Amino acid sequence: MRQRPRRDGVTSETRRSVFARDGGCVALKIDPDAGPCADRWGNEHRWAVLADLTFDHVKDEPGMGFRSEINPATGFRTSDPGHLVTLCGRHHLTSGWATSHRPELRAYLLS
Repeated sequence: MRQRPRRDGVTSETRRSVFARDGGCVALKIDPDAGPCADRWGNEHRWAVLADLTFDHVKDEPGMGFRSEINPATGFRTSDPGHLVTLCGRHHLTSGWATSHRPELRAYLLS
């Protein structure tokens, strides 16, 4: 049986770094018409409340499958600041916003 590559978790240091860079839900930076931030149950909140935010893994290239590429140095899936963005639950999980804005998220990460 073929083994699946191991996943590395998002470390506390990486979480702090990504949140410091993004300052809150990046949906509102990328798309002013994205609508208000909310958790995945629809409870609206301010865009920069860390406890209410999630981290979305953004692949380098579009495609189905795992959340991101394998880091050849570690053998783990990449959970680094270059592949993560901060989003609220609504924009990440329930509205389809993150999926429909992948090119913009990739451009944001490259800027």
